[in-house]
Amino acid sequence: MVLRAIIRVARHYTKEIAIAFVLAVVAAIAIDRYYKWERSETMRNNRKAVATLTTYDASGHAVEQGTGFFVTNNGVLVTAYHVLKGAATIRAHLPSGAYYVFKGIRAADEKADIAVLQFDATDTPSVKALGDSDKLRVGDEVYAIGTPAGLEGTVSTGT
Repeated sequence: MVLRAIIRVARHYTKEIAIAFVLAVVAAIAIDRYYKWERSETMRNNRKAVATLTTYDASGHAVEQGTGFFVTNNGVLVTAYHVLKGAATIRAHLPSGAYYVFKGIRAADEKADIAVLQFDATDTPSVKALGDSDKLRVGDEVYAIGTPAGLEGTVSTGT
C-alpha cells in the first residue's frame, strides 16, 4: 500500500524529479570545477613568492642552490637549513626576475632543517592560503612548489 502511494507520487512528479536530479549533477560539476580553479589560482599566485636561492662562499663562488619562499612582503623568507649551511652570502631570485640581497638569519634550526632569513626587500610577493598541516590525513592531496635542479616554479602533487 505504501509502495503504491510512493510510485503514484513519483509518476506524478517524474518531470520535477528529473529536473532536480539534472540540476544537482550540474551543480556538483560546477562546484568541483570551481574548487579545481581555486586550487590552481592559489598555486599560480603562490609560485610568485617561491625563490631560487643561490649560496656563495667567501670568494664569491656558487656553492649550493635551493628553494625558499617569502612569507611576508618585507623580505622574510623560509628555506631548509642545509641550503645555507656554510654560505658567506645568499641571493634570492624570483620568477619575475627580481633579485634580493641577503641581510641575515632571523632564526635557524639545523636539526629541524629550517631557517628563516631576512632579505633586503620591500613589497615581495608572499605565500597565502596554504592550509593547516595538522589537519592532513593519509590520502589527502598535497602540493609542493619549488625549484628542483634549477627548474623554477614547479608544482608537484601527491597523496
